[in-house]
Amino acid sequence: MIVENLPSIAKYPGTPFWPWSPAIGRDDDVHTIPGRFVGQAVVVTEKLDGSNTLLHAGKVYGRSVSAPSSGKWMAMAKKHHAWKVTEPNVYLYGEDIYGPVEEQKTFYAFALRDGEGAFAAFADVESYAKQRGIPIVPIFFEGLSLMRRG
Repeated sequence: MIVENLPSIAKYPGTPFWPWSPAIGRDDDVHTIPGRFVGQAVVVTEKLDGSNTLLHAGKVYGRSVSAPSSGKWMAMAKKHHAWKVTEPNVYLYGEDIYGPVEEQKTFYAFALRDGEGAFAAFADVESYAKQRGIPIVPIFFEGLSLMRRG
């Protein structure tokens, strides 16, 4: 196995569930709603059920970023989208879903990071993905957060 030397920033941090999410497992992290979201511009997307996947330098990485994935379950993301993300300092994260869907619609982007570890604004994720014909996760809400504290 060839081990890539991706920077430690390549692994996507875990995403906690909202307290009202319908499919919370006992081992899942649940988000406590911090007051910092109140009055801020937010984008709320659907958390798809699949495998967190990284597209980087034309390759597909599954749950581990130590080496590109060779598993058959990543074949559609590799065939249809990995080759579109070739920049050496771009990391496109998405969910590789399972189920009866068109093969070019198994990967849905949700985050974009640069080589320094900074995440891009969601508008930049949308723009990057759209330019390359890569689907993005469904958006539930985009606007000013009116969540109440506590």
